[in-house]
Amino acid sequence: MELMREAVPTATTMALLTNPTNPNNAETVSRETQAAARMLGLQLHVLHASAEREFDTVFAQIEPIGC
Repeated sequence: MELMREAVPTATTMALLTNPTNPNNAETVSRETQAAARMLGLQLHVLHASAEREFDTVFAQIEPIGC
């Protein structure tokens, strides 16, 4: 999150893409990234995709969020 904050310092919202078929990893990464985002004053949207066919749908969700 700090690197993303440095890359896009004006951003207030970020998105995280996780693979829900690996729930232990997805949950841990999501929780830790949410905590880091809060510390940096960012809003984080967690999105899920487990296969290539789901990417278009997930990326379409990002545009309305404003990421």
